[in-house]
Amino acid sequence: MIVLLVVELMPAIVLRGEVLVVAAVVLIGIAVSGFSLLDDGSRFLQSWSRSVRAELGALEVAGPTTDPGYRPDPFRAPGISAGSYFAVVSDLGSPAFDAAEVESLAEPERSDADAVLLEALGVSIQPHVNGATVGPRPRIDVARGGRVAFRPGCVTFDPTTPAARLELTVPAGGIALTVSETVEVRIRSFAEGFPQTPLGGVTPGSRHAVRIPFRAGRTWHLRLTPAARLTACGLRAEA
Repeated sequence: MIVLLVVELMPAIVLRGEVLVVAAVVLIGIAVSGFSLLDDGSRFLQSWSRSVRAELGALEVAGPTTDPGYRPDPFRAPGISAGSYFAVVSDLGSPAFDAAEVESLAEPERSDADAVLLEALGVSIQPHVNGATVGPRPRIDVARGGRVAFRPGCVTFDPTTPAARLELTVPAGGIALTVSETVEVRIRSFAEGFPQTPLGGVTPGSRHAVRIPFRAGRTWHLRLTPAARLTACGLRAEA
């Protein structure tokens, strides 16, 4: 379009060969620049689309029991709420990535999916009710910079360096935590890495629990970076 407009506006004059060459180079440059802008815009929109489809995939894992007013991405997709989305999917089918497709995406999209899944499921750190049945012991993924001890259903971790960390696979019923100093909790499922923003903190003086509603095919991993002793106990899944 740019090239045609320039040609139409040019007066009917005869140009020497070298001038024609320069003009051709300039016009090609203009055209290539236009295509470059279009390509950049296309890549940008494709990136947004991947993120939104990953988030919608996470929303579908959470399921239609999600709060109907919940919006998975108020910035990139402000018109989508859980209630209207599930109604449209029921009629027209799903535009979302399925769980396996989300797991094959780049880390930013997988992290976006984790954030939506945690919010849609309403996962939080809650006071632990004493007397709840202890379940299977959490599996240790990483125990670095500290000493580990075991008792039935539980793992105790004593940090020995400032960079100590403990990463656990969350049992189906969740994890109860008892700490000597405040500890931040980070959690992931789709993503390979843990988020910068913690789910919350566990303070000393009482037991807290992280319970996650069961969803088929989803495994959760939890990271703790304690400065003092902590105990993590698996909880039995609620009937």
